[in-house]
Amino acid sequence: MSAGGGGTGGEGRAGRLRLALSPEEAGTLLGACAWVLGALEVLKDRGHSQDEEELHELHDELAPAVNRLAALVGGARAAAVEDAATQAQIEEAFARVRGAFERWVRLTAADTMAVALEQRLEELEATTRSPNGGATPPRADGDGGDAGGRDA
Repeated sequence: MSAGGGGTGGEGRAGRLRLALSPEEAGTLLGACAWVLGALEVLKDRGHSQDEEELHELHDELAPAVNRLAALVGGARAAAVEDAATQAQIEEAFARVRGAFERWVRLTAADTMAVALEQRLEELEATTRSPNGGATPPRADGDGGDAGGRDA
């Protein structure tokens, strides 16, 4: 199985590495590529929603190389593997990584939601406080209101 060493994929044979992966390793590598691509999509989406162009640029910089790697491994798999048992081993390894990725997505989504809710509650709390820091405003009769914690 050949894999590129980065770049544009058009380097020819010079400077390339050759990998001999077991079915489990190939499936794990394909799963890892899928995980990274999924995380890059999350970054891109977050960049759009938070107006952070650098996150979108990070996706645009890295995703093509990861896609090429996945295509190389997938192409080598298709060319080299004819028996169903080997295909099943690759799929099983991929499924384990995919399951871990899906669990990671759920965990990070829950964390993100908790942080977003906490920030929103803090914002709401700040906007509902009175302009004088939450103290009772002075009364019309001239008493200082909440001065020193006294209620008259």
